[in-house]
Amino acid sequence: MTLHSPISLIRKLFSILYPPRCLCCGKLLPGESPLCPACSETWGGERKKAASPRADGVLYLAPYTKSRSVTRRLVLRAKNSNERRLYLFLAGELAKLLSQRSISADFVAGVPRSPSVVRNTGVDQSSLLARALAKTAGSRYINALKRRRKARVQKMLDAARRADNAALAYRLARKAGKHLAGRTVVLVDDVATTGSTFSACEKLLYHAGAARVFKVAVAATERTVYKN
Repeated sequence: MTLHSPISLIRKLFSILYPPRCLCCGKLLPGESPLCPACSETWGGERKKAASPRADGVLYLAPYTKSRSVTRRLVLRAKNSNERRLYLFLAGELAKLLSQRSISADFVAGVPRSPSVVRNTGVDQSSLLARALAKTAGSRYINALKRRRKARVQKMLDAARRADNAALAYRLARKAGKHLAGRTVVLVDDVATTGSTFSACEKLLYHAGAARVFKVAVAATERTVYKN
């Protein structure tokens, strides 16, 4: 007779009461995949449209469109959810992307969110994504960058003003140079648009002494998807 621990019994009961659903459409899942068969097939098609890396060096999984794509729904869900399963799925996909290019890193850092946005949503998706990617890729997470409290939110600005705002919006965390000197860093964000945020944070990491910085995102907007 096999005896089950209280924790395993609780987990089994939880799975019965709350069966896993597709991360995208919410349908009940027939198996262990985080996406239902239909969303998984669509996600695969969207992944094939990615002209990764962009001309600015950003690696990404799929284009971010205005339509109700699987990519867009996953990103929007991440902006308003702390669901561990969602971040592990996205991190796993990003880890595969890095592995395909033989990229390994000492540290994974996230692009800091605006403190006001984090307070309003209760979610710091960049930090959660960076932590999940570090765990999945066998690297270490580092909180190397900080967002200045008085900085304006990037999405409220046009492309011409984003670069100037980004240059003033971020700063290095204390003692970042002590850890990053001579190291390889993966800098991760959920969506890459003009690339100004990535560029500003990349410069700070190099200023801290990082040897190499790789920029990766779940998605890139259509108007900034560059072809090789």
